[in-house]
Amino acid sequence: IFHAAIEAVGAGQSVVDVGWLPPEALPVHWALAQVALWPMDDTLINRTKCPVKLTDLLGAGLPVVAESVGQVTEYLAPEAGGIVVAPGDQPAFAAATAALLEAPARAASLGTAGRLRLEREFGWPLQAAKAESLYRQIGARA
Repeated sequence: IFHAAIEAVGAGQSVVDVGWLPPEALPVHWALAQVALWPMDDTLINRTKCPVKLTDLLGAGLPVVAESVGQVTEYLAPEAGGIVVAPGDQPAFAAATAALLEAPARAASLGTAGRLRLEREFGWPLQAAKAESLYRQIGARA
């Protein structure tokens, strides 16, 4: 169904489904990509897990088209990282994909903004400081 929606908006020749790849092959494919696609079924499991691969895509500077399942909207802010559509809305997902493929400057800008936001708000230095603060609070109570 997704492939039919992509064809319907005229982006079929621009979308390549590479299937499963070993982790060591991902950076090469990300470097070749213009846009990353993050379709996600709206299930209880997907709503409760951290989208680690999404952070990898943002860290690679790729703009992402994603469905708003679980924590996705915490990582993809408006104009920082990509476009979020309603879960299961394949026509909107396809249209967002086509829009970014047709506007490479906007796509690149979203990818850069997403990477910078990821570093600023979710980077390891900030997470380490939060963890240290939490441990100090716990230690103070003991």
